[in-house]
Amino acid sequence: MAVGGVRLVEKRIGCSLVILAAWLLSAPALASQPFIVPVEMDEARLGKHLSYLEDPDESLTLAAVMSAEISHRFTQSEVDTPNFGFTGLRTWFVVTLSNPSKESLERLVEISQPTLDRIGVFVVSGDDGQLNVQLELGDHKPFAARPIQHRHFLVPIEMAPGESLKVVFRIDTEGTMRVPVSLWQPQAFFERDATESIAFGIYYGLMLVMAAYNLFVFASLRDRSYLYYVLI
Repeated sequence: MAVGGVRLVEKRIGCSLVILAAWLLSAPALASQPFIVPVEMDEARLGKHLSYLEDPDESLTLAAVMSAEISHRFTQSEVDTPNFGFTGLRTWFVVTLSNPSKESLERLVEISQPTLDRIGVFVVSGDDGQLNVQLELGDHKPFAARPIQHRHFLVPIEMAPGESLKVVFRIDTEGTMRVPVSLWQPQAFFERDATESIAFGIYYGLMLVMAAYNLFVFASLRDRSYLYYVLI
């Protein structure tokens, strides 16, 4: 091969290596891109802003997860609601929240999967690494231990002007590992919750009325088919 051809091949290989190195270096950075918290908002789904890492031998600690050595092993979620099915594996999730505004912000982080067994929640300051909040939630934990007593898991957070926070979840469950995470403005959440409660109340009220009606007809006619309607 001519000298010019060899140099051309070397140049192409060199360019390919540079591109590959740039991609490898940028991958962790992409996984750690923060979610910018708007001042005016109702709800934001955080699924595509989550990174996750399975911990099969349950050996990782919060400090290890936050270290540069481990953080690059996290995988960026590409869906609104990560769902891994029945894995039985401890899984860590991390999302970074950033408040670039000049206002203090109060928000609620919601995990709307009430059947998760155990959830360790850690809120860490992105500026100095200080642990601001640590909670143990899950349907295997006392309901009264929740910071907000609700059927879903709610974590209140406060963000100072210009502050960034890392919210870390350590989840163990024997059921399906489905992790729908949202960020709420508190008033918007409770207004939505009140509307849902009214809807549920109407639904179950109608069901009770129908059951009472069929029980009355059964008592009058002694037709067992109406009793089946009550039992169903």
